[in-house]
Amino acid sequence: MCKMVLTCVCVIAWPNGLCVDYTTNHIYWADAKLDRIEMSDISGQDRRKLVTDLHHPFGLAVVTIHTDTRVLSDRPLTTWSESTDHLVSSQ
Repeated sequence: MCKMVLTCVCVIAWPNGLCVDYTTNHIYWADAKLDRIEMSDISGQDRRKLVTDLHHPFGLAVVTIHTDTRVLSDRPLTTWSESTDHLVSSQ
């Protein structure tokens, strides 16, 4: 049996909407207290802030279309594109 434990010395306050993308080996989460969406590789390394200044993001979904991974958030409706590495839309 293999067990993986992720440790982080960085600030994570209220993690919500954890998504695992097995095709790219990335994890994504929303932090409702810090008002942002972040990602890292599956081992917890290479951590990046994708979207900041959101109002309490809660739910996330990760969708891969061809080679473009999109991260969708519910509050406000936000879409980030991995292929362009920027915010695609926000309402």
